[in-house]
Amino acid sequence: MIRAWRLARRAHSDPPATKAFSGYGSELYGSRWNSPGLPAAFASSTRSLCVLEYLVHVDPDLLPDDLAFSHITFAESQVERIARLPQGWDEEGSALAAAYGDAWLREQRSLVLEVPSVVVRDEVNYIVNPRHADFTALEIAPSLEDFVFDERLFKIRSSGGAA
Repeated sequence: MIRAWRLARRAHSDPPATKAFSGYGSELYGSRWNSPGLPAAFASSTRSLCVLEYLVHVDPDLLPDDLAFSHITFAESQVERIARLPQGWDEEGSALAAAYGDAWLREQRSLVLEVPSVVVRDEVNYIVNPRHADFTALEIAPSLEDFVFDERLFKIRSSGGAA
């Protein structure tokens, strides 16, 4: 079984935590791997990658103070892995990456699509299709711990010294 993590506001992460995996935000705005109009929920292979992915998508001045982790568990057999990445998949606004994800979402080839992280190249994120027939069988669990960013992440360093 694979466990993947999502960082979201507490209201979306509390039991049963299904709001965190509804795909509503990406349905409204789209993402690297989907166009607006198609819901897709994103999760990361580790908590630390999840935090970095959250940070690159939010203005630090607008960070909410009510974040919590949720996690999902799914079988390897429910995952599609991309054999060959679309050219330019890692470029902001890549039409080819979105086209690949859109086709995967529409065709419902699997519950989960494994994609590489742009933030940490050797790690992976997972896209969950909330419209897939197996979505209701997905194990979604809230976390009981709140998450607070370490303030040192937001300090501007003027010297080359270590933290």
